[in-house]
Amino acid sequence: ALATTLLGTGQLEQARTRAEEATAVFAKAEDVSGEGTAWTVIGNIRAREANWSLAEAAYQEALARFDRVGDSLGELGVHQQVARMLRDRNLLDDALARAERGVAVAERLQSFVVSPELRSPYFSALQGTYDVRIDVLMQLAKKNSDSRLEEAAFEASEHASARTLFESLGDVRGGVTQGI
Repeated sequence: ALATTLLGTGQLEQARTRAEEATAVFAKAEDVSGEGTAWTVIGNIRAREANWSLAEAAYQEALARFDRVGDSLGELGVHQQVARMLRDRNLLDDALARAERGVAVAERLQSFVVSPELRSPYFSALQGTYDVRIDVLMQLAKKNSDSRLEEAAFEASEHASARTLFESLGDVRGGVTQGI
């Protein structure tokens, strides 16, 4: 958390030091998901520094750890961050492919999120993944003057809105049945 805060305030050197320390602490504690999260933060720092190859390597380390323990929410976050990094580098086709991978993970996860405690982080990750996908589709549509990509962006936006509404109704329904 401290590394993320430092990253947010632009203190990249200190953020990187804290995140690297966190990887060692998590490794010693055998907390593989924690390691994955720390590696994701390192990737975010390296991306902010425009050190693309080290960012990609850190994200791959994170994915390997999340995959090892079946942490799909962590995996979703990494796909989202990589898609943003690729978008920011104007590698739009690659960004779209990565965003699509993130959406696929999100859709797979959706049926497993039944716990109210997990709903908030899931929705946050889901919305961010949809947002980056929609943004990349719109940029590709503009770049290529392709109305099919505009339609795909619109459909992705509608799908994201429908998913949010559906999940919100599930939350309300759950609250109503708890009171009965």
